[in-house]
Amino acid sequence: SDAGQRLTLASAQTKLYAAEAFLQSSLDAVQILGASGLELGGAMTGLVNDALAGRLFSGSSEVQKNLIAALLGTGDAYRGTR
Repeated sequence: SDAGQRLTLASAQTKLYAAEAFLQSSLDAVQILGASGLELGGAMTGLVNDALAGRLFSGSSEVQKNLIAALLGTGDAYRGTR
């Protein structure tokens, strides 16, 4: 149904935004803290690891982008550049 499709789209967009924002904010914090943000076993390295894992557990960002593209009817899946 249209309502179900809208909920799926909103869910995929939310998952993508949250995962990307968590990763970016974690990396920004490491940048701000400098060398102390890179201490093995430190809080920041744990957050970065969690952020990276979160991108996978919620469905990789690429999968979410493909789902969003399909639901928006672009006729073509997202093609990320590396």
